[in-house]
Amino acid sequence: MDYVINQLKIRGTDVLNKKEIIEKVKRLKGNKYTEKKIEEAIKFLEENGFVKIEG
Repeated sequence: MDYVINQLKIRGTDVLNKKEIIEKVKRLKGNKYTEKKIEEAIKFLEENGFVKIEG
């Protein structure tokens, strides 16, 4: 997830899209993580001020 978020930031994305992050993590990791687990990780990162997520 960290890799995906950093790549999006490098691309110049200030506000990240949750759906886009989930899709990219799934593409990289396959079935290793469920969508729920990815969403939980995104929520943790957002609540602790690491990222700002839209939708």
